[in-house]
Amino acid sequence: MDNQFKIIDIYLENFSKIYTGMHIDKVYLNFLEMPNKTYLFVGDSGSGKSSILKSIHPFAFNSGTGDESSNSDLIMSGRDGRKIIRYLIGNTEINCTHLYIRKSGNSIQVKSYFSVNGEELNPSGLVTTFKELVSKYFFIDESF
Repeated sequence: MDNQFKIIDIYLENFSKIYTGMHIDKVYLNFLEMPNKTYLFVGDSGSGKSSILKSIHPFAFNSGTGDESSNSDLIMSGRDGRKIIRYLIGNTEINCTHLYIRKSGNSIQVKSYFSVNGEELNPSGLVTTFKELVSKYFFIDESF
């Protein structure tokens, strides 16, 4: 049985540090279409390289990165955000989608969705259920 783990692609929208560094509000990286096995992120200091790398995990936020930013600073002020990352484990495709919904007072509400081979397993978007699914399929928790 093939249990090889691959990242298919990642889409980030309205992430504040990426916008500050690259002046773009959307990033899409397709790792399966890139011809090489080694990926190199280059750019000036503060251009968003680390922000992209810190996003390549299934969670909405990652407490394990050591990033001092607050969760409300993750997404550009006054905007909603989105993170979609797809993984392939053997023949199983897993899609993790996070919607960052800006609320009054600049706080963010997060809805997290988890699908396996196109079947949504967390239709309510509850973060607690999402974390349980990540633990079941990836064998990690948010502090990884």
